[in-house]
Amino acid sequence: MEQLAKGTPGAIEKLLSTVKMKVDSKASGDSELNEKVYYLEDASNISSKDGVVPIKLKNGTKTVERKMVPTEIFDKMENDIIEKEETISFLNSKIQHLENLLAVKDERIKDLTQQLQTVVNETTSNVQSPKSRFFNKIF
Repeated sequence: MEQLAKGTPGAIEKLLSTVKMKVDSKASGDSELNEKVYYLEDASNISSKDGVVPIKLKNGTKTVERKMVPTEIFDKMENDIIEKEETISFLNSKIQHLENLLAVKDERIKDLTQQLQTVVNETTSNVQSPKSRFFNKIF
């Protein structure tokens, strides 16, 4: 409170985050949240160009650095992830379809090759022509 009265940068953020956590902890009945304290590392970083604000999480004696992202940016990121997952799903189904087509075409090529081999064998047994010798060399 004293820092707030003196106009210390970042003091209001500390106070508001503490009040918010106390309200949240009483609403949810969680006593664990009372131990956590969030505070801004530097008040000048609040208006960063990418919207990410560095914060520190103090839990007992441990201090862990985290980043706080505005909800608009977070929602946009989630929507982008959902769109990308849908695209991946669509492309996976397309790959499966193309693999099935490839298998069908391979089967058709195999059948046509067998038919061609049959025709070549029949003509070979009847007459030995230059064409049939060529096909025999291939197969």
